[in-house]
Amino acid sequence: MEGKTGEVAQAEEVDGSTDCSIALAPTEPLSVSTEQASPNTNAGNAVQTATVTSKLDTMSREDLIRLVKKQLITVSNTKKQLEAHKNEADTKQQKIDQLLLAANKSSGPSKENGTNRSTDMISMELSDYKRSLEAVKEQLKESNAQVVAKEALLTELSTKIETLTEERETYHDALKKSSAEMSKLKAILEEKSNVISENSRQIDGLMMQMTHVKSSLEGEISDLNLQLVQHKRRLTEEQKVDNTKTAEIRRLKAENDQIQRRFDDLEQEYRTFKERAEYVLKQQSNDSEDSKQISHRSTVASTEIQQLIETLADRNEKISQLTARCSYLSEDLHTAQEHIKTLSRELDDLQQSVFSSQTREQTERRGLVADYEQRLRQAYAQIDQLKTEKRMIEDRQNAEKAKLMDESNQRFEQLLQQNNKLSEDLSKAKAESAVQSSYNTNQGNARQEKTTGSSYNSQRKPVQPVRPSFLDFQQQQRQNFNQDDSVENEFEEKNSESSDDLQSVLNDPCPYGNDSQQLAGVDLASVLSAGLEEQETNLMDERHVQEIYRQLEHTRELLCDAEESNVKLMEQVKILKEEIRRLERNQEREKHIENSSEYFKNVMLKFLAPEKVAGERQQLLPILRTMLKLSPEECAEVENYIKTSSQVSPTSENDQSGGGGDWTGYFGSLAGIF
Repeated sequence: MEGKTGEVAQAEEVDGSTDCSIALAPTEPLSVSTEQASPNTNAGNAVQTATVTSKLDTMSREDLIRLVKKQLITVSNTKKQLEAHKNEADTKQQKIDQLLLAANKSSGPSKENGTNRSTDMISMELSDYKRSLEAVKEQLKESNAQVVAKEALLTELSTKIETLTEERETYHDALKKSSAEMSKLKAILEEKSNVISENSRQIDGLMMQMTHVKSSLEGEISDLNLQLVQHKRRLTEEQKVDNTKTAEIRRLKAENDQIQRRFDDLEQEYRTFKERAEYVLKQQSNDSEDSKQISHRSTVASTEIQQLIETLADRNEKISQLTARCSYLSEDLHTAQEHIKTLSRELDDLQQSVFSSQTREQTERRGLVADYEQRLRQAYAQIDQLKTEKRMIEDRQNAEKAKLMDESNQRFEQLLQQNNKLSEDLSKAKAESAVQSSYNTNQGNARQEKTTGSSYNSQRKPVQPVRPSFLDFQQQQRQNFNQDDSVENEFEEKNSESSDDLQSVLNDPCPYGNDSQQLAGVDLASVLSAGLEEQETNLMDERHVQEIYRQLEHTRELLCDAEESNVKLMEQVKILKEEIRRLERNQEREKHIENSSEYFKNVMLKFLAPEKVAGERQQLLPILRTMLKLSPEECAEVENYIKTSSQVSPTSENDQSGGGGDWTGYFGSLAGIF
């Protein structure tokens, strides 16, 4: 148990401070020398250490720390076992020494017989002890070899852990650097996001410019197509002219060859004629007539030769002109062919650019359509949310209105019940006043009146009128202040009149003489005071009922005012929503116009100008709708304008065109829209 607790404590120490234990492990002195280990054990330990190092290289840091902990625990256990074996060997050696001393002491002659057996036993025990000592020595050697191997492992592990700690520090530094780089990257990302937002804005502007460029490119493409058609026509014409010119050149070359042949023949004839003439002149120098004829013939021949030379020179000039013209035409043909090639290349480039712009426009259109659909969904979701909120508000208002109506109806019913009770109390009070008047008229039956009066006073209970709680409406009290004053004045006048009547009745002398003494015993003052109190309570109840009716009317007026204010508030909410939408549209219009003012100008000019193609304004309507954010009503008005403008007769258009370019004709019909 002590060994186990020591191991646990040591394991806890290792868990608490692994670096300290690893640093101190190799510095502990060894109690057993390493020279006692045999060469076989050293070779086995070397092989084991080689295999362990190969395994250590493949292990991770946490596994190495765990292995170091286990090795430390096993080393401590082996050290304890070594110490225990040493202690056992020492104790056994001491016992052997003691036994040897005892054997030497007991080796006398007198005790030979008795001690033979003991010596035999001692020798057997000694042999056993020797064997055990040899086994212990072998165990010590093995444990020493294991301790050496484990110390080597500990040194390797300590170096490994040091390298791992260094790597950890390097990793910490790398982590710090990476965190700094991450912060820089985050800042760069924020900058990139800002750049992306700016780029998105620029992309929107470029989209508008692209649409403008596309429209201009379409116009240029149409112009180039027209030029291409014209160039093709010119090329066919020039080819025809070239063919005719080549035919003329061939014909002229043939004529030139014929003339050259004739010229050569004439030269040959001239030479032969000249030789003959010279020969004839030499032979017939004496004959004058022949000489004249010959001279005449020679002059004629010379003139003909000169004419032929002149015609040949003219022909040569014509041939040179034709060759120059042919070369010029060939150069024109070559330039036209090169121009056609360049035009075909430009056409191919334009077709490729148009195709790329169309594909780009389709992708951008898809993106815009997706964005527009997403915005539409968000708008529909907001509209649904506003509708639900509106329904909730309307339900709440209806519930509050119904609650107020129920409360007012209940209050009105309570007031009606109180009014009925008060009317019943008034009828009872009138009956009692009639009884009192009959009591005053029947003065002859004084005793009976006395008994009836006493029974009446004993049976009569005071009427306690039910007074409902007042509704605290300050405005209604202010409005009805003058009416309350008038009612109080009337009540005071009635009280004064009733008190005067009662005083006159009390002051009148009794006409019945002796019966007045009997009536004096009756408590007339109490009866009269009860009547006065009943009259006062009745008047107060009437006044209270009137006030309650006024308050009910006031509550009805308040309900009507609340309904009117509710209707006004709903109208104001609608107006505010329309105003908010209008402001949002204005902001979007300003953004669109800021981004593409030139394009907006061109679109408006095309829309306001007379249509070059049928349905051109109808095609421009979606662009105006998106750029100006037109409401459905405005779109309907613009469509009506387009329909009416398309139905205008051509005579009116001719009148407008012949009117001198006045723009009032275009803006006149748009006066009701914008």
